[in-house]
Amino acid sequence: MTKSIIRKTISKQRNLLTQQYVSRESKKIVENIINNLEKIVPNFKNQIIALYLSTNKEVETKLLIKYLLKIKSIILCFPKINKDNNSMEFIEYDDNTKLQQNNKYKSISEPKSDKKVIPQIIFTPLVACDKFGNRIGMGKGFYDKKIQEIKQNNQNTTLIGLSYDFQLTDKITTSNHDQTLDFIGLPQYIINLTSLKKDKNSKKNI
Repeated sequence: MTKSIIRKTISKQRNLLTQQYVSRESKKIVENIINNLEKIVPNFKNQIIALYLSTNKEVETKLLIKYLLKIKSIILCFPKINKDNNSMEFIEYDDNTKLQQNNKYKSISEPKSDKKVIPQIIFTPLVACDKFGNRIGMGKGFYDKKIQEIKQNNQNTTLIGLSYDFQLTDKITTSNHDQTLDFIGLPQYIINLTSLKKDKNSKKNI
């Protein structure tokens, strides 16, 4: 299946979810991440971490945000979209940061401030993903472009996708600009893709 067909099929399935399902499965996913975060990213407590404010029945992040805000050594940030040039930046967030509705994408809330940071860990929303770490978003490419930019500036970034079970799909056909995930957090387990990515990179360097 093409990306557009997968996106349309999974988006339709997600839109039909009950709030009870979203809350229950999101809690499982987030608790799984919290219980294993130190194992998969040992130094996470000294990192700049990007999260998203969930919308349209995405995996809910409020419990994860609450948990990370309690760890004072962490700098938390949220994405902010620039409607003029369709770019995205990560903006520092704390309990005192005010949020606003994005002017173009009305369902998205984002920080009012413009204090930009470069995250070392990025939790990404997704429509679908596969066991190889390939990810399908909403089709605008905001995350792929920004992550590519960060990597081009020699910044190491760990990418973690949060996914319901039904969003894990067959192999996704990718483009050159698509960024692959390092980990996928699911309700019952976490898929670790770091060794797979290392193998790919070593083959490129031969």
